[in-house]
Amino acid sequence: MELQRLPDRRTTLLFTFVDQPKTKRDRWIVCDRSGAEFCTTDPGWEVDLCITTDSRTITWIWHGDIPLQAAVEDGSLSIDGPPRLCADFPTWLKMSRAADVPRRYPIRKSG
Repeated sequence: MELQRLPDRRTTLLFTFVDQPKTKRDRWIVCDRSGAEFCTTDPGWEVDLCITTDSRTITWIWHGDIPLQAAVEDGSLSIDGPPRLCADFPTWLKMSRAADVPRRYPIRKSG
């Protein structure tokens, strides 16, 4: 997470991975400008943003193989919440160090 770009208050993100079994489907990140905590159980805070996708898509985004906006446009990732937070969410993501490295065999999404 790019902590300095987060709102100046605690923010709770709920990631729902539609391809995972029920026990692994939901994951939370509770963050503010001082740090972020990954939670495998509901931390009990009100959720500010809900991100719904599958494991492959979020991995491709993190590795820089597909742009987040392309995943939103094709429906493989959705962001739900207040419009301002939805618009800012992409700036919070810290990509893999390898995200800018050209791929010998780039990912090609099927279907």
